[in-house]
Amino acid sequence: MQYQKIELQKIVGIHEAIKKTEFELDLEPVHLPGKELILPSLISILNERIPISVMRVGEEYLCTFQFGLYRWMKGHLSGDIGVWCLVEESRVNMQLGEQLFFGERCFCPGLYKSTSLAAASIFDYLKDNPAAWPNAYKNRASLSRILGVKPLKDKRNL
Repeated sequence: MQYQKIELQKIVGIHEAIKKTEFELDLEPVHLPGKELILPSLISILNERIPISVMRVGEEYLCTFQFGLYRWMKGHLSGDIGVWCLVEESRVNMQLGEQLFFGERCFCPGLYKSTSLAAASIFDYLKDNPAAWPNAYKNRASLSRILGVKPLKDKRNL
C-alpha cells in the first residue's frame, strides 16, 4: 500500500461491497458525531495517523476502510482538503470488501467503547487541561450527546 495525501473530492464514494452489505443487512451507517466533536485544525493530525484506505478507479478513488471516518470528513470538510490515505495496490474484490465492512463495524467499535462515565471523565480532564485537546464542549452532557451516550445524572451537567 502507498501512503499519500489525496484531495477529498477525488474520493467519490464507498466501495460497492460495503454499501451492498449495509443494504442487505438493512443497517444504516453508524452514527457520525457532529462537527463540534473535533476542531478542524486537529483532524489533519488524527487523519495522518489514522488514514482511510482507498482503491483507485481511473482518476478517482473509492473508500475501502475507515469508511466511518471518510463519511465524517465528506460531511464536514471542504472537498479541496487533502486527506491521508492508504492506497490499495490491487483492487479490492467483493469478498475482501465485505470482510473489511465487518471488521470496521464489529472490531473497531469494540476497541474504544464510549460510556457515560468516560465522557464525564474526558470532559473534566479537558476542562482542566484545554491544551490537551482544544474543543468547544459546553458541559458533560453536551460531550456525552456528541459521543452518543447517555449523560450521567449530575448537577455539574448544568
